[in-house]
Amino acid sequence: IVGGLNFELKLAKGLTFKPSLAIDIMSSENSIWYPASIGKNRTDSEASTTMTRKLMWINENILTYQKEFGDHNISAVGGMTIQSNQLNKLYTSAYHFATESLPSINGGVVNGGSYNKTEDRVLSYIARLTYDYKRKYMVQGVFRADGSSRFGKNNKWGTFPSVALAWRANEESFLRNVSWIDNLKLRLSYGIVGCLLYTSPSPRDVEES
Repeated sequence: IVGGLNFELKLAKGLTFKPSLAIDIMSSENSIWYPASIGKNRTDSEASTTMTRKLMWINENILTYQKEFGDHNISAVGGMTIQSNQLNKLYTSAYHFATESLPSINGGVVNGGSYNKTEDRVLSYIARLTYDYKRKYMVQGVFRADGSSRFGKNNKWGTFPSVALAWRANEESFLRNVSWIDNLKLRLSYGIVGCLLYTSPSPRDVEES
């Protein structure tokens, strides 16, 4: 099951607020039956069932402000994102079936099982400020901070700032009438990037985080 909801509110002139929520729910059950009549070394029937439940959701709350005054333009974006991922797995097996006409866990003696639950959460703050003059000269600063339950206990946050300068050369008078140049933009940027691609935490990590 996948669903989502989003809308936009105009709080003031040039200022908007856009919240959104997306949810992904998955449920599955996989049953396997091993009758005693199959297999040379099999003396007893066996059955196993694996049940999986998965819930993912993400909530974003974004504020945007835009202002033009003369040849100057300012755009600012700020917001917060919360994401949660939960996974539950239940495994059960059974043997000593009285009859093979009931090929399910309930028809035998349960001889094993396991339950595993993992959960991770990510909280992010984002900010972006852009200024341009006459749509030709632009400077932009971006900041992002990510906090995750997957990170180590002594390093729960990662920060990723960046800055960029841009020049739209085709807007200059000496290039404006050059027919073979439609859009020429030079950009110089520097920043720090990161990702969240790592092993999921164990159930103990989830309980202690």
